[in-house]
Amino acid sequence: MALEDEIINIEDLDIAKEIKIGDYVLLETTDGTKLIDFKDFIIGTDNITFYDKISGGDFLQTADISALSANVATNTSILTGISGLDTDVNGLRDYVDLLASDLSRLRASINELSDVTLETFTSGTVGFGVSRNSVSDQNPVRSLFFPTLDFKGTDLTEATSGNGSISIGNSTSGFQYIAKGTYNIFLIGNMGFTGRGNDILQIMKNEEIVYQFDLKMSTTTGLYANVGLASLIRCTAGDKITFTTKYGVGRFRSGNIIGTIL
Repeated sequence: MALEDEIINIEDLDIAKEIKIGDYVLLETTDGTKLIDFKDFIIGTDNITFYDKISGGDFLQTADISALSANVATNTSILTGISGLDTDVNGLRDYVDLLASDLSRLRASINELSDVTLETFTSGTVGFGVSRNSVSDQNPVRSLFFPTLDFKGTDLTEATSGNGSISIGNSTSGFQYIAKGTYNIFLIGNMGFTGRGNDILQIMKNEEIVYQFDLKMSTTTGLYANVGLASLIRCTAGDKITFTTKYGVGRFRSGNIIGTIL
């Protein structure tokens, strides 16, 4: 049988797995049957039936793709910044943890050296301030009192007895402070006296003198003696601090005392 009489069907040909540059596509043109390299196989916009959809229709367009790309770039930059913040936050957390550790060691060191429990006795919990601002005469009595309690902490009761209590006193009963625990209390202030003759201001702990100051008033009535007070006293729970004058001739006119836990 002659070659021209042999019939070859396309479906009888082997099926290619892919098409790539260097392969050929069979074309039937007005000038005859020809081959075209796959790299030269170009589909123009006129051959795309849905071109209007991607160029100006309802679907994703070039402008949309550009905008989306810009947003992705911006978000990438933001995410990079957030990543940097995470690093900063982690660094700050480590620094705070280090400070907390240092503070804990400092607290333990102070507690060991001075026998003061900071959690209990700081922040003004047992601190106080008492004052007498009136210039009117006080009857000469040995026990001194203050009309005003300016501040007392939440753990300090205003009473004449009890652990951590304070009484500012009155004309017949003098000032007293009863310690809450074992610690140093620093008393600082200023007190003014008038009177005839000399007298001695005394600070007593459990009825024993721990501090005294000569008022050195003249025998002339009305001369003024001023006392700058600064005294550090070691206390244990229940110790009672009071103010007195030795002879009771000095009239307490004005002044203030502040007690601070150290």
